Amino acid sequence: SGNDLHGTTSGNPSVENAPAGDDGLVYEEGTFTPTVSSGITSVGYATQVGTYVRVGNLVTFQFHVVVNSGSTASANFELATLPYTPRNTSGVQGGAYVVFQDNFDEDSSEQAKFNIEPNSTTIEVFKETGSRFLGSNMDSANITLRLVGQYFV
Repeated sequence: SGNDLHGTTSGNPSVENAPAGDDGLVYEEGTFTPTVSSGITSVGYATQVGTYVRVGNLVTFQFHVVVNSGSTASANFELATLPYTPRNTSGVQGGAYVVFQDNFDEDSSEQAKFNIEPNSTTIEVFKETGSRFLGSNMDSANITLRLVGQYFV
């Protein structure tokens, strides 16, 4: 308080008036299971690891997926299963950046760009040029992605 009055406590300390629920002061750490939601069907995973930290309404996540089998489809390649549903406001969309990618697209050497869809746990995947990655161009037997991102809930 700045009044230079100091005291001591005894016993187990307790937090009286601590924030709870969605009042904007939430702190939480956890794990989730990331998935491929479109572009590859019958997906087999060697690795599916997701961790997150939520502070207030901001979620920061890490995402590691290794796909080792599947059937490609001509649909847009997308990732899914974020731990919280992002806010449904276009002005505060979230995004992610690639920490590492390997064998992502057979026809392009472009880095992937990621957009977190408002009001959905889906991550859209784009090429540097703005076009979408299609599952039919992917090597479904050997894809590695590591992402870090943030979004608002």
